[in-house]
This record gives sequence, C-alpha cells and structure tokens, in this order.
Amino acid sequence: MILGISTSLSQFTVAINHDGELVYHKQSDRKLSGHTGIYELVKEALEASEMTTADIEGIVVDTGPGGTSSVRTGVSFANGLSYSLDVPVVGVSSAELMGIEAHKKYQTPVISLFKSIKGNYYCGFYDGEKLDFKFTNLDTISTYINEEYTDIVLAGHADGITKLANLLTINKTISNIHKVNSITLGENAPALLTNSNKYPILPIPLTETSIT
Repeated sequence: MILGISTSLSQFTVAINHDGELVYHKQSDRKLSGHTGIYELVKEALEASEMTTADIEGIVVDTGPGGTSSVRTGVSFANGLSYSLDVPVVGVSSAELMGIEAHKKYQTPVISLFKSIKGNYYCGFYDGEKLDFKFTNLDTISTYINEEYTDIVLAGHADGITKLANLLTINKTISNIHKVNSITLGENAPALLTNSNKYPILPIPLTETSIT
C-alpha cells in the first residue's frame, strides 16, 4: 500500500493506493472549523481502508510550493514514517500534481502559479513528462511564455491566473484547478514512487532558494 500526503496549500490531503488502485482519498480544509490534522487524517484513512501502518510500503509527499509551515508539517510527518517503518519516500511538487491533472484533461503544456512575496510567483511548467520551475514576476513570465509557447493551460493561484491571462498573446486555457487533487495524488502514487529515495536522502520542502 502506498500513502499519499499533501499539506502545502489550504487543504490537507491523504490518499491510499493499494495494488494500483485508489482505495481512499480525503481532504480537510484548514480554513474551516473542525479541520483535521495530518496525523488524524492518516489514522482515519488507515482505519477506513482496514489497514495499519504495517501495510505501508511507500510514501509520496507534496513538497510545495505552499505555506512554509504547512509544507513542513506534511514533509516531517512523511519522513518520520519513512524512518520508523523503513520504507521509501518520494517528494513531489504541488505544481507537478496540478500539472498532471491539467495535462491529462487538456493535453497541453501547463503552468501552475503559486503566489509568493513582493509580486513574485513560483511558476511550474509541466509538459506531461517533466517539471521546470521559474521564480519571477508575471511580466517576466508572460514574456517568456509568449516567446516559447503557442498554447498553455493556467492552473494554481486564481488571481495570478487572471492577471497572467491578460498578459498573454498566445492561446490560453484558464482551468479551474487551484489545489492538489486527492484523486490525482492517489492514482499516480505508484508511478511517482518509482523516483523514491530510501533514507537518509529524504524530501525537503521546496523554497525560493531551491529555484533561484
């Protein structure tokens, strides 16, 4: 069984893939009352799937971009499980998870936006196979996109998508993908885990210095 964890954005997400099939997925919105923490979500997922931690064979965890403290919550939890259970763990960007979902739907290169500080954005480009990152402002990123692409799908930060769309002269599709999808995380967990590293090489949260 493979456990998927995402805590990078406003939703905490848990998914379980067993024998190549998604058997459980759930999200808890941190902004709502009664929000459930990642430990409680995982415990609930295992109980609902009639499994225990002993059944975990690998872990996929979202490394961001996202809120620093929330990303670290999920990454630390996943790394702790990896150590204690002696199972492999892989970190995957929230931009790649959104990119996988959007590319599957539109079959077009995807840019996922994540708002940072001072008018900058994390910009993840996904082409169906690999993810590339840029960290810059929307004027710079729009110039790059207009020069390098003919079609693009926009995902991620809703306000950023709207602003970027107005700067683009190429064909663009504004998606309704603004967060990590628990189904996408769970269904793709086995493929993502093939890139896993067994400790002591563990995933760390994605930050501005990781890109620049």
